[in-house]
Amino acid sequence: MRIRTFSLVLKRIAASASLIIVALCSSGAAPHSPLLSPPLQGGKPVPVDVGLFINNVISVDESKEMWQLSGELRMEWSDPRLRYHGAPSSLRPYPPDAIWTPRLHISNTFTPRTSAKVDVFVRPDGQVHYSEVFWASVKTELDVHRFPFDTERLPVIFEALGSDVTNTRLIADPVLSGINPSDFTRLAQWKFRRLDSGTQRIDASGFHPAHTAVNFGLVVSRNAQSFFWKFMVPLVAIVFLSWFAFWMPMSEYQTKDQLGISTTTLLTTVAFTLALTTFLPRVSYLTFIDGFVLVCFLWVLCTVVNVYVQTFLRSRGREAQATRLRRVSAFAMPISFVIAQALLFALARPI
Repeated sequence: MRIRTFSLVLKRIAASASLIIVALCSSGAAPHSPLLSPPLQGGKPVPVDVGLFINNVISVDESKEMWQLSGELRMEWSDPRLRYHGAPSSLRPYPPDAIWTPRLHISNTFTPRTSAKVDVFVRPDGQVHYSEVFWASVKTELDVHRFPFDTERLPVIFEALGSDVTNTRLIADPVLSGINPSDFTRLAQWKFRRLDSGTQRIDASGFHPAHTAVNFGLVVSRNAQSFFWKFMVPLVAIVFLSWFAFWMPMSEYQTKDQLGISTTTLLTTVAFTLALTTFLPRVSYLTFIDGFVLVCFLWVLCTVVNVYVQTFLRSRGREAQATRLRRVSAFAMPISFVIAQALLFALARPI
């Protein structure tokens, strides 16, 4: 009985001691630093210049409509509270959590970006320079109507988080932006054209008030040489081969031979098309190369039908009509094929 009573007394003493320690810690805690609050001037949002420097483009996934990059988020703003005496070119480093820094996120990313390093430097006049190296997988919308001659814009959109939505006014700064000129930055399938930047206003919706966002876009064009020489040129050669049925003299190129070469080229076109589909983007609409392949198939099919019509006319003793059809087709088929492909390319919708 005495042991139980003694145990209860010890538990009460321990509980009281823990409460006293918590109270002492709370009373002795450091107050909130004013440098962690945004440097508002007259209650107006802090102007923040934002730049994006692309260090490396890792991949562009057309099926998932996403692209991966490693880059550097650069920001500049003025904080008069951090002014100090020093040479104009001097820089004073600060830990990122020691002063206020804008909290930004990529609004069109799949997951939060992965940051590797954050540097904050302050000039004597209070100008703050922020640099953050990061990796991100970013959502994009590709328009491949002109594939493989398409040009795409790969966007990266930065917006503020939390209270910084109203405390900041983001401004896209092209001077702080750029693309790493090193060879490892580029992809074999894409050519880099430029990096666009702009500031856009986001209207109020739900819990988010109206605010600004910065929109960067890497403009790239597809390297079409591989598709042109490996697929388009051989397919055109196959189509031209089918027209030998119209160009060879009838004395040396009988109807049976015409049917054989036409049917063979038709089957070759089908096999070539099936092999090509594994390299085409999987989209719900027809691209230029889809139409190109379709026109090639239809013109080879028309050649086969044309030869059969000539055979039918000759079987009915209408040799003159069959010869006239063959002569007209020798010019009409190539000319109409070139016109159809030219119209297809001109009417393919650009980005």
